[in-house]
Order: sequence, then structure tokens, then C-alpha cells
Amino acid sequence: MLKQANATLLALISEKKTVNFVLDFRPISSCTTFYKTIIKILVKMMKKAMTILVGNEQATFVPNRTIFENIIVA
Repeated sequence: MLKQANATLLALISEKKTVNFVLDFRPISSCTTFYKTIIKILVKMMKKAMTILVGNEQATFVPNRTIFENIIVA
């Protein structure tokens, strides 16, 4: 079951009308719905924990702030 839940479908989409090389393809991956659902649940849980773990002076994990704001503060 775990092996099937973690399966990903990989497709190669051509970027040009005439394909001469493998580099003319662009890989597209499609994860399963089960995998995406688990990841979304984990991210939602981590957001709650990050507000407790990260201080206000840290800009990297605070929403609507960028890492470059630390340069201005310094």
C-alpha cells in the first residue's frame, strides 16, 4: 500500500514541434492525491508550530516578510 501511495506519474512534454534531442522535452510529474493531502495536513500543522518556535525578530518564517529585511535591520 505504501509503495502505491508514493507513486508518481512522470510524463515528458515536448517544447518544440520537431524533437531532435532529449533536452527538447520538459518533465512533468504528477503526485497522487493521497500524497498531496498528507503534505497539506503536515504544512497546516507546521504553520501553527512555527508561530511558537520562531521569534518576531526573525524574518525568514514570518508571513509577508522577506529575508532581505534582516539586512535593513542590521
